[in-house]
Amino acid sequence: MPRERFALWDTESNTMRVKGGEYQIMVGSSSRDCDLQTINVTL
Repeated sequence: MPRERFALWDTESNTMRVKGGEYQIMVGSSSRDCDLQTINVTL
């Protein structure tokens, strides 16, 4: 996944920014699934 997909609006600079850190991406057919596929990403 491109780094830009993690961008959020920064109200101080009035621009889109990517905040570094650890993110957890969970994928499944529903958020109620118990067997979601998970990957950890560090930016």
